[in-house]
Amino acid sequence: MKCLLHFFILLIGFSSNCQNKILYKFTDNRLLTIQNEKQGVIDTLNNIIIPFEYTHIEFRNDRFILTKDKKVGLFDINYQEILPVNYNNILARCNDRFIIWSFDDKDGIIDNKGNVILPLEYKNITSIHRSDKFYIVKNKNGLEGIYDYNGNKILDEVYAFYMVDNEMIFAAKDDESFIIDLNDLNKTIQLDSGTKLIYTVRHYSSTEKYYQIISKDNLYGVLNFKNEFMIPLIYDEIKSSQNWEYFVVKKSNKYGIVKTDNTIVVPIVFDKILFNKEYVTLKRKGFKDSYYGYGSEKR
Repeated sequence: MKCLLHFFILLIGFSSNCQNKILYKFTDNRLLTIQNEKQGVIDTLNNIIIPFEYTHIEFRNDRFILTKDKKVGLFDINYQEILPVNYNNILARCNDRFIIWSFDDKDGIIDNKGNVILPLEYKNITSIHRSDKFYIVKNKNGLEGIYDYNGNKILDEVYAFYMVDNEMIFAAKDDESFIIDLNDLNKTIQLDSGTKLIYTVRHYSSTEKYYQIISKDNLYGVLNFKNEFMIPLIYDEIKSSQNWEYFVVKKSNKYGIVKTDNTIVVPIVFDKILFNKEYVTLKRKGFKDSYYGYGSEKR
């Protein structure tokens, strides 16, 4: 309680003596302040650590991400430069990593000491999940691969990824399709010859399970990551809906909706299905429009 009271007394003293507004306490000895609408950092003795030149200052992974004139740079706690203020964006990640983006649309990864984990040469880099155990990279040819957080290659950049669910990936290489298990590459499943992966919308809900639309011999079905059919390979077309548990199917030029347990919830008799935010509009020639609300008929 005494320490907290002492801190507030310091803040009042700084504000009154220097006309600097204290915005945030980064560490015990680094305070975010603002002067003339510019941000800077001072210590508890009122020494200026970072001058009042920046429009935004963020403290992540024990480093300062500084923004000036819509450019960002990376500095240590004593304002020693790690990356100059010349980047499009710097995104802090787990394991003291930063994804960096240049203004010529190239991505890379460094650690908080500036060591290069992945060079600044990729079209895109994303982490697979919050732990950042793996990174997906896309090279200049649009092909994707996987590296771990130390920059060790897990998968060569020869794939197109269609669906990623934590460490499981539906991927295509040349004319072959695979279900890849990043935790054990020996468990990778090669799908039947002629199987093609179809883009499947992912809705990014923490409760979702993800499935992959496939086609073979001009027929469509839906697989899970165990290579089990959720929806059999019997339809002329399958598309994602706006709800992960439902797919729009087409057969004999008519449309309907099927759940992932293969239950037909909207008969395959409609000429067109239009998507709205929480329901679909069902159109059929000679009939009044009807509606389906992902689980119940709307009347």
